[in-house]
Amino acid sequence: SDINPALRAGLRGAVFIPHPHTWDLECEELEAADERVVTITTFSQLLELF
Repeated sequence: SDINPALRAGLRGAVFIPHPHTWDLECEELEAADERVVTITTFSQLLELF
């Protein structure tokens, strides 16, 4: 996931939308339950967040 490096660099928040077509190089577990990461299942749910 490209979320972990961004959070380590100081990003204040991220949205994760898991999907079945992730490249092998992107397969990385999200670091311990970080309150800065919101997991949703569809792009339309972004409207509820922003």
